[in-house]
Amino acid sequence: NFTVSITSSCTTTVSWVEPTATDPNTPVTVDKSHSPNDDFPAGTTTVTYTFTNSIGQISTCSFNVTVKYQFFDLPSNQSITVGVSCNRTALWVPPSDCDGNVIVAYSTSPQSDLENGDSFPIGVTEVTYVALRGAFLDDIESFTVTVIDNIAPTFDVTPGNITTAANNNCEAVANWTVPTVLDNCTSSIVPTSPFSPGDTFPFGTTVVTYSAQDEAGNPAVDYSFNVTVEDQTGPEFTNLPSNRTVTASAVNCKATLTWAVVTATDNCIPSVNAIVTSHASGSTFDLGDTDVTYTATDDEGNEPIESFKITVVDATPPEVVSCSNNINVAATASCT
Repeated sequence: NFTVSITSSCTTTVSWVEPTATDPNTPVTVDKSHSPNDDFPAGTTTVTYTFTNSIGQISTCSFNVTVKYQFFDLPSNQSITVGVSCNRTALWVPPSDCDGNVIVAYSTSPQSDLENGDSFPIGVTEVTYVALRGAFLDDIESFTVTVIDNIAPTFDVTPGNITTAANNNCEAVANWTVPTVLDNCTSSIVPTSPFSPGDTFPFGTTVVTYSAQDEAGNPAVDYSFNVTVEDQTGPEFTNLPSNRTVTASAVNCKATLTWAVVTATDNCIPSVNAIVTSHASGSTFDLGDTDVTYTATDDEGNEPIESFKITVVDATPPEVVSCSNNINVAATASCT
């Protein structure tokens, strides 16, 4: 028994080495159902050789020739490059059998029930046709449909740069709307980023980057913006003196005051650049009110000004240096 494949004419010419028979006593004649180079149809055909001697004794030899069905017009592999409309329709001429009938038994992978004229997914889909003749499987043939999306996504609505003031810890919370992405084929793409709205950012500028990639695996596209946390708060004095009232000296009607060295701290800068005052400790003050101001400057140029008041009062009464004696005089006629 042997198997051959059918040709495009729906028959196959088959050849073989013919069997022979001998008889020691009489001549042998042969009768055969088929001869080498005969055309055989699809399916299995039994070839029989009958050998007869001169006295009518018979011997037979039989074997099967199976002509395997195959597709003559299986579609070739095809590639579809989608455009901005993401059209994925695949078209082909379905294979047919020897009688011109379309083979309807088929399967596809990875998605089932896809037919000629359907929309195919991005990537490679294997389309398999199965030829059945009765209850027997004659042939299985496959081709591929490759859908290529080479258009990368684009960012649509994007946040701009953000500038915000640092808090006392020299950091700030920043909020923004997550950017949206448009793509020709993927209906919804959520961009990814190591940052999220509501995160706390340190002093200075941080670059926030979002990346987006479609289902086709095109190179990811990025969008970036800056979150800048500025130091908008000046240094804070830690030991500024409170208002003071002092008594002037009886000698010069002035007062000399001293106080501890004034210091300041900053929310972002470890050390304050400079502290300037209108009056140093140990200065002499005149009678009345005097404002003592302090100015502290940080690296960002913030310069808060704070002050305290010094009031010098005269608590010494006047000294009488000359005073008249008592005077007695007589009233005039007008009684004054």
